[in-house]
Amino acid sequence: MKTQDKRLRFVELRAAGWSFSKIATELSVSKSTLVEWSRDLAEDIANLRVVETDALIEASRIGHENRIRLLGTLLEKLNQEVLQREFEDLPTDKLIELSLKLVGITERTAVLPQFTHTTTRSLADVCLDEATIAKKDSWSA
Repeated sequence: MKTQDKRLRFVELRAAGWSFSKIATELSVSKSTLVEWSRDLAEDIANLRVVETDALIEASRIGHENRIRLLGTLLEKLNQEVLQREFEDLPTDKLIELSLKLVGITERTAVLPQFTHTTTRSLADVCLDEATIAKKDSWSA
């Protein structure tokens, strides 16, 4: 393996959290060389860690969204069953209890949107602006 290839592999392994000892064995490079490469390539290692972390977060988010969809589908089917059931096989209280539990799980799992920009304008300011716009519109009419 060429030195440049080893340096690229070093960045990958360090970003993945490998120790200098483990990398030294893997690449057949001295620890002192790895420490030097670590200084030289610190930014590349950090950037790759960010990319890998971002990928994990994205995968987790997708998994989270899929769990919410699955819970929603299960809740819908359960509610349909509750409405259609004659309640011969399962007591009504058990079906209703299960439905309520699933609603609770769905609500706890849901991620509510969070706006990153907050405004300091009051409702009165917004109303004044709308009144001013209305006046201007009447002037041009």
